[in-house]
Amino acid sequence: IHIIDTYINGSSGYRIWSDGYCEQWGRTVYDTATTVTVTLLKEMKDTDYTCQITLFGNTSGYANALGGVYYICWNLTTTSFQHQRYNRQDIQQMWKVSGYLAEGQY
Repeated sequence: IHIIDTYINGSSGYRIWSDGYCEQWGRTVYDTATTVTVTLLKEMKDTDYTCQITLFGNTSGYANALGGVYYICWNLTTTSFQHQRYNRQDIQQMWKVSGYLAEGQY
């Protein structure tokens, strides 16, 4: 098993493995919406993929407030998912999904 394709465009991208496994990532751009819909760069085989959300930015001083907040993905489809946005301009979120691609996507 080896990498067959890599795409990076600023803060988003993907890496595809020869067996169809794919890692995709990106950054949620700040806006006032509390729910964000992310469109995946490549279509997944099904909704059995891992979705992760990570905070980054100016989190100093907010450790206690952020500690009790859970960032989850929901409404997973083969082409998108939704997640909750932390509504601060200086704190952004990175997302990553991992799983197998749909036929024809690799």
